[in-house]
Amino acid sequence: MEMRSKIKIEQVDRIGNVVYDFDHIYSKTEIAEVMKKNFPNVFITNKEIYLTYMGQQINAIVCNISYLGIPHPHFKKRIQISSTVKEKFRYNSSKNIKTLLLGIYSYDNDLIFCDFNIDDYIERNLHNSSAHVYVNDLKRGKEIGYFSKVDFNKNRITVFDTNHVNQFLDSIIFHKNTEISTIEIFDRFFLSINKHWEGTNCYSEMKKMNFPDRNQAEWAGFFLEFLLNEFLSNSTDYGLEILYKKRKKNIDIDLDLFMPKMNAYGDLKMHSTASGAIQGNDFQTVERIITDSKIWYIVCEHDTDKDKNHDYSVTKYWNNSLLKEDTMSYGDKMKYCIDIERYYILEINKYNLV
Repeated sequence: MEMRSKIKIEQVDRIGNVVYDFDHIYSKTEIAEVMKKNFPNVFITNKEIYLTYMGQQINAIVCNISYLGIPHPHFKKRIQISSTVKEKFRYNSSKNIKTLLLGIYSYDNDLIFCDFNIDDYIERNLHNSSAHVYVNDLKRGKEIGYFSKVDFNKNRITVFDTNHVNQFLDSIIFHKNTEISTIEIFDRFFLSINKHWEGTNCYSEMKKMNFPDRNQAEWAGFFLEFLLNEFLSNSTDYGLEILYKKRKKNIDIDLDLFMPKMNAYGDLKMHSTASGAIQGNDFQTVERIITDSKIWYIVCEHDTDKDKNHDYSVTKYWNNSLLKEDTMSYGDKMKYCIDIERYYILEINKYNLV
C-alpha cells in the first residue's frame, strides 16, 4: 500500500515542473530495496544499510524527504534525524566506516537522492532534529542530474539522480568532482579576494585597469564587478560558465551576468549589514526573464565605515580626480571602507516569485 503525506504540497515532476500533490513516503523495506537497486554492493545487517565502494565500507542512514509541516512554506522539505545518529557516526568512525546521511525523494515515478553532509550536523543536539532541502534544490538536481550547494546556514548538500550515484560516491571517497559547478566558481571567487576594501585603493585599482565605471560614487558595487570581471577574464574555463556583460545595448537585459549552461541571468548586489531589504530590479524585466529562465542575485554582505568618520578622505580623492569644484560632493554618503562578511545566492524563478 502506498504511503502518502496528509496534505498536498509542492512536488517536482520528472521534467522539473513544480506541481501540488502528496509526498510519497517509503517504508523501511522499500528504502532498502531502492538502495539495493541503485547503489553498488549494498547489504543489510541488523536492519541497517551498508555498501562497499572502491574498498571503502559505508553505512547509509537513509530517510524520506518530506514536507517540514505546517506552518512552514510548501517548498521546504526535510529529513528527520534520529538521536542515535551521533552515536552511530562515532562508532563507524572508530571502525573506519564512512557514514552517510541520505535523503530519498520520489515523485512521478522518478527518484532523486540528497546527501546532507553529516559533518555539518553531528556536533548538534540531534533529538528530533532535521536537515532541510528546498523544492528548488530538488528541481535543480532533476534538471542537471548532480547539484551541490552550501545553504544560508553553512550546511552542505548534494542532490543527485540515479545516473550520478558513482559520481557522488567518488566525491565522498576521493573528494573528486568531475565538473565544477557555477556555485563553486562563485565560492572560489569570493575565497580568492581580499575581504577589506578601502575606497581610495579601489578607485586607484579600477583606474589603473581603465575599468569603465572607475569614477562612480558608489565605488563598492562597481569594484565587486571589476574583481569578478578580472577573475573570469583570467580563466577560460570560468569565462565559459559565467559571462560578464558590462556594456549593454538598449535591447539587452539590464543584468550583469549570464550563465549559459543554466540558461540563467545574474546580478551582483552589495548589501550592508546595517540595511534592510535588498534592492531588486525592474519588475517587468524580472517577470519577463523568469517565464522560461531564472535570476540569481549574488549578494555580497558587508559592514560599512562612512567616509565622514575619516575626514572625508575618499570624498576628496574622488572629487579631485574628477576635477570637481566642490571637493565635498557626495561626502555624507561616501563609503570610506567596507569589510565583507559573507556572500550568498538568491534565486528568483516563476515558482517562487511572490
